[in-house]
Amino acid sequence: RMVVGRYRNILLLLLGLLLLLLLGVGVQAVKDEDSGSPPEKTLPWKFGMEPQVICVETGTTVIFDKTGSHHNVNQLTESEYNTCTGFTDTQGNSDNPVLYQADSPGVFYFACGAGSGFHCSNGGMKAQVTVTDTCPE
Repeated sequence: RMVVGRYRNILLLLLGLLLLLLLGVGVQAVKDEDSGSPPEKTLPWKFGMEPQVICVETGTTVIFDKTGSHHNVNQLTESEYNTCTGFTDTQGNSDNPVLYQADSPGVFYFACGAGSGFHCSNGGMKAQVTVTDTCPE
């Protein structure tokens, strides 16, 4: 009977240590999530998509998630964006993803220049990104 009691105490001690270990891991996981890593916003980037109009907070990394190697990402002026013209790159590439670091406030325009603007004008492959300190909800 005394032996059973000792094993019971050891078992309770081990269960308590296990519980503390699990709680410690949970607390660490929460701390890692709030570690101050920069925010990210992923945009689909494929032919037939809807044009994207988004707002991101300053410091956000905008990720253009391209599919395949038949697309690219060009930064344009507002006028070029509206008319799907002015592309400096009209060839697709295999760069994926394409990242844009939104560090300066303003409105920025992006489009796929493949097919000399065909993907922009007929495939919806364009995005207007407003960068500000606080986006409306």
